[in-house]
Amino acid sequence: MPTDELRQDDRRALDDAVFELLGVTGAAERAQLVQRLHEDTARHFRAIRVVEIEKMEQRSRTASRRFSVQELAADAWDAAELPDLTPLAEWIGKRPECTSAVNIPEERPAELSHSPMFDPNTVYFGRRDGAKGRAASAGSHMDCASNGQAKLIVRLANVGVSGWVNVPADEAPCLSVLGEVDARLLAARRRFDALAESRTGDPRLQAQIVDQLLRWFLHGRSAGELAATGGDERGDAA
Repeated sequence: MPTDELRQDDRRALDDAVFELLGVTGAAERAQLVQRLHEDTARHFRAIRVVEIEKMEQRSRTASRRFSVQELAADAWDAAELPDLTPLAEWIGKRPECTSAVNIPEERPAELSHSPMFDPNTVYFGRRDGAKGRAASAGSHMDCASNGQAKLIVRLANVGVSGWVNVPADEAPCLSVLGEVDARLLAARRRFDALAESRTGDPRLQAQIVDQLLRWFLHGRSAGELAATGGDERGDAA
């Protein structure tokens, strides 16, 4: 209701008549009630207007500043609604068939042996030297329990997993877990791509958002990241 309407004589006459119908017989008392009603109504609409102005100012400030990649990613993360956000190494380690502890080096990339006839179960870490591959003494390597385990280690290493992690030892369960890892990462990547596209039309920024989301999906979110972006701890690392 516009406050100007409260100043109109016909409005005051209408409210006076309403109070008379409600049983207020004294003209002076009705006048006081009408005045109090109009004052309270005016204050109410002024308060609403103040809130509207504050919201307009907030929207203006929000529109004028650029959100950081972390903020956009945090917003997308909260909207992801994936069935399981457990960090990858922890997710694998909880599986009953994953009983073999391995220590994945931090060197990248990880590659299977270029001599599968002689060392099919060996994984090499770090940049290769020379056209045909790595010299025997270069970088580090891991001798795995099976070729399936070697393939699983290569996949985990190249998506950023390092340190101790429990994996299967035998060929079949390793390949089964590898297939589930690939499916899990593919589903997350598709969801993150869609979320990034819904938040910005800048392809470069979209890629940065997806990279951040994948890092959180693979490794969890630290306490510092949660504090910086105001996120909750559901599915996040401490």
